[in-house]
Amino acid sequence: MADGPSADDTTAAIRWAMSYNGYERLTSDPGALERLLQPARDEFASTGRTPSWCGVDLLRGWAFLLQRHDYFAGGGSLGAEWHTVLDAVRHHPTSTRDDLPPAPSTDRAVGAGGPDAVRVLGVDGCPRGWVGVVLAGDDVAVHVAPRIDELVDVAGRDARLDVVGIDIPIGLPDAGRREADSLARRRVGARSSSVFTTPVREALLAATHAEAVAVNRSRAGTGISIQAYALRTKVLEVDAWARRAPCPAIEVHPEVSFAEMNGASLAHAKSTRAGLDERLATLRAHGIRLGEPVRRPGAGADDVLDAAAVAWTARRRAVGDALALPDPPEVFSDGWPAAIWV
Repeated sequence: MADGPSADDTTAAIRWAMSYNGYERLTSDPGALERLLQPARDEFASTGRTPSWCGVDLLRGWAFLLQRHDYFAGGGSLGAEWHTVLDAVRHHPTSTRDDLPPAPSTDRAVGAGGPDAVRVLGVDGCPRGWVGVVLAGDDVAVHVAPRIDELVDVAGRDARLDVVGIDIPIGLPDAGRREADSLARRRVGARSSSVFTTPVREALLAATHAEAVAVNRSRAGTGISIQAYALRTKVLEVDAWARRAPCPAIEVHPEVSFAEMNGASLAHAKSTRAGLDERLATLRAHGIRLGEPVRRPGAGADDVLDAAAVAWTARRRAVGDALALPDPPEVFSDGWPAAIWV
């Protein structure tokens, strides 16, 4: 294991930080940038972590400020704060390929940049809890666990995960409808009924379905189905977990992923034999081969296929090829960039 970044790595990262002029992009002068970043720096000094409310632009401005401090100090001052900020940019769910700092040489040696160089997890709900499909090059592994944190721990036991994709809403609206749901519905055409409208946060926190209906109707203009209300436990479980996830966590809808793979929405519902065969063939066409039987104890065949489709999009996100619906994502009061990735 390397003791730390090489001189070449540090030089490349400094050049990356300099490419984002925080004085021009965020403020009008150095003092204003210092003041803008002070709350974030104070929280880092207290916790050792970058605040969850920092967006990519603020993080990039932070890196720019630190490299300016290092320049005026004569070099050699970049330490834990610098590396934490760079890691936060790498793992931020809205970072694009252009935002990312250069990978350390130890990472590039593994073959950074291509699908075979990443390890991702796609997750779908199932009767037992959660089913996950790990993609690592040509290798495919399936895991089932009762809780999302347990599933991710098991999937990441052998090696680090680069991205986790989950078929569950992440980023809950305060009122109205999410643009992500509307855009996803358009992408899947005849399968649009598979994309349900995400209820407002307060409705998911309601003690009864009747209360949830009343709350959602007052905040979003429509009620909430019993099926959507029944998902609240899983939605809130992921809502809490995603903020402490060990790697970027993104929302993915499997029918949107299948439509992207296929070039059009699929012809058959997943509840039919023809639908299962169609999804298996689509995954195989993209190099994802699941063993037989596809189903697992506690997870149906359709759940496993959906998790595999989610993993396909997670891999696209890991290499910078995925699209966000919408782009840029919406941000509600919870601070999470709400988008369905494909």
